[in-house]
Amino acid sequence: MDETGIRSVGVDRASAWIGEGWALFKRAPGLWIAILVIYFVIAIVAGLIPVVGSLAFSLFAPVFTYGFLAGARDLDAGQALKIEHLFAGFSSPRLGSLVVLGVLSLVVGVGLALVAGFGLAGAFAGAADGGGGLLTLLVMLVVLLVMLVLIAALFFATPLVGFAGTGPVDAVKLSFAATIRNWLPLLVWGLIGLVLTFVGSIPFGLGLLVVVPLLTASYWCVCRDVLGVS
Repeated sequence: MDETGIRSVGVDRASAWIGEGWALFKRAPGLWIAILVIYFVIAIVAGLIPVVGSLAFSLFAPVFTYGFLAGARDLDAGQALKIEHLFAGFSSPRLGSLVVLGVLSLVVGVGLALVAGFGLAGAFAGAADGGGGLLTLLVMLVVLLVMLVLIAALFFATPLVGFAGTGPVDAVKLSFAATIRNWLPLLVWGLIGLVLTFVGSIPFGLGLLVVVPLLTASYWCVCRDVLGVS
């Protein structure tokens, strides 16, 4: 896939994606929640294994993301959602590329964290001496900008690799292009998602059992419309 396959959509699609995600969730709410709980259990168990567990979970994050999206895709196509969808990425011919994408994400994320940490530490140290206020603000703005670029570069990377067969590096480039081209509807969609997440977290976080699958299904609708994947 190249940039010619990327679609530009109107800002009105933002709310439509949420509605379509809700419709997909309602088709199999029990299974969506079960899949999410299993995923959370895997995350907790991985977190209990020092270093290796968290590292492995990070590397396989795109693989699990592909599984969630595959479930939403099949529901969207009129097929049944299954628990096995969560692990669909492990049997995908794109497994290797998805793991490579996980490596890229981890390396870039760690690099960004280190740069941000050292940069902010230096800026705060300068501020403590009375002359680093402007430097602190500048470093924070640079870190924010880099984070936004990173989000744009990774947002569509997993579906591009998993469904369009794009290589990991090219997927990162195309993801950035697709995000920039559709920044406004994606921004509105993201803000709606943040509000829903906040509301869902109020009743002891139980609402997230609905909100997270809803947003996951909605994310598939975003990928379908912008990338044309199926």
